[in-house]
Amino acid sequence: RSLNDLTVSNLWPHRILSFAEHDVLAKHYISLNVAKNSAHPTLILEDDARIESKHIKILADRLEYALYKSKTNLYFYEDYCNYSTYHDLKYQSTVKGSTVSFIESYPVSTRTLCSYLVSPEAAKQITKNFLPYALPADFHMQHILNRLINITGTLSFPGLFNNGSISGKFNSQIQQ
Repeated sequence: RSLNDLTVSNLWPHRILSFAEHDVLAKHYISLNVAKNSAHPTLILEDDARIESKHIKILADRLEYALYKSKTNLYFYEDYCNYSTYHDLKYQSTVKGSTVSFIESYPVSTRTLCSYLVSPEAAKQITKNFLPYALPADFHMQHILNRLINITGTLSFPGLFNNGSISGKFNSQIQQ
């Protein structure tokens, strides 16, 4: 067998997505459609995205940078993997003793759609490739990003946001 024999159905056993999973995918699709028609990058947050107060200033600085200076298409502000071990460090921000590293990623990789900043150009490409879907939102987005070769990404470590549902602060729609 070769890598060409690998398919989504081989790697991800068939199952019917729940209503909540369809709803999450629809909300990302709607948000990305809004983003593609925007003049500026759009910050998309899931219903359980939670930012710690120590990261607000860093986020504000990064949003301003993305708005006026960056050529990056996607920023993922997640807290699941230490990407610094296998990607190039782009820059660091330190505010009140809290340091966040921003790592350039190509191809763009993500483990969650908890929080991301998307340029109008990237949103156009993603929405054009969004339908049909067969996977939960996080996996579906990674599937799309693996196919889009001209999208650049930056990941933060530690993440500026975390999933409040995972940290036990509150439930997400998918858990209700």
